[in-house]
Amino acid sequence: VLIIYLSVLYGTYVPDWQFTVQNPESPDFGKHFVVECGVRGKLNPPCNAVGYVDRKVLGINHLYYHPAWRRSKACTANSPYEGPLLENAPSWCHAPFEPEGILSSISAILSTIIGLHFGHVLVHMKNHADRLKHWVSLGIALLTVGLLLHFTNAMPLNKQL
Repeated sequence: VLIIYLSVLYGTYVPDWQFTVQNPESPDFGKHFVVECGVRGKLNPPCNAVGYVDRKVLGINHLYYHPAWRRSKACTANSPYEGPLLENAPSWCHAPFEPEGILSSISAILSTIIGLHFGHVLVHMKNHADRLKHWVSLGIALLTVGLLLHFTNAMPLNKQL
């Protein structure tokens, strides 16, 4: 599952894309913006595969209009808090984004499989010491994989897309 997720995340080509602000509450309602990407394997807000997959499958009009990235330094002077967008904010600051999109569901599936395995150990291993040894060894292995992915910049441990 992790290999599928990383393959899609880093292997998907994200072309330039455009959108029109559809949120009637926005002062930019009806404005047309173009976001220049043309890249593969980026994790930044405007050009990552997560947003691209959601825009293609769900459609841009079905995404969340107030994503967390609007609080970034590139978008607002009040960062890390909510505030009005800067005059010279990049076009992607106005774009909708789905924080719990389709691609993030793949990592949720992996979490479910790991939880299922831990439950399987609970039911089938009767000795408490054996359970703990198994859980601790698997926990250390997963922590090692997570730290390796983080410190090689393959996938940050905690990021808001």
